[in-house]
Amino acid sequence: MPFPVKKKIEVFDKRPQLDKESFNKGIPLQATAEQMRAIILYAPTLQLVGSIDNTNSDADTTWSRSVTTGFTFTQSLTIGVETALEVNVEFVKASMKISTSMTFSSQWARSVTETMQFSVPAGKKTFMYQGYIWSEIAIYENSEYKWSNEVARCLSNVMATSREPLATG
Repeated sequence: MPFPVKKKIEVFDKRPQLDKESFNKGIPLQATAEQMRAIILYAPTLQLVGSIDNTNSDADTTWSRSVTTGFTFTQSLTIGVETALEVNVEFVKASMKISTSMTFSSQWARSVTETMQFSVPAGKKTFMYQGYIWSEIAIYENSEYKWSNEVARCLSNVMATSREPLATG
């Protein structure tokens, strides 16, 4: 059974009502004769990955942190498209807003960890954030759309720093 024609993927502001329209805006996963699946992306935000308070120091401080990108689903995924899909996304938390585009291809089906290095000048402090998007697998089977109930995060390579911690909530 072929996957429905894809126009573009979309990152929803919140978990959408699951129907044909929202399903078709997801990232297609490998289909079987019985069912089609797609990753639905929603509620992009920023998570704190570290902070350095260097306000009581006369020396610059450098810190390395391993950062993982990709999906955090417990099951193995196979993205069901041969080409890359691009989506515009806006990560918003408190007063910080970062607009970017992300490209999804088969390599997003696995997590990748890389080391990022951050430097903070003497007398300063910084808070480091990573952008992520809530992700959930939607299923189309027996002429019905339903959620798989496996929720994960899509950890992006979008990183941002702030002088002050961003409000939670």
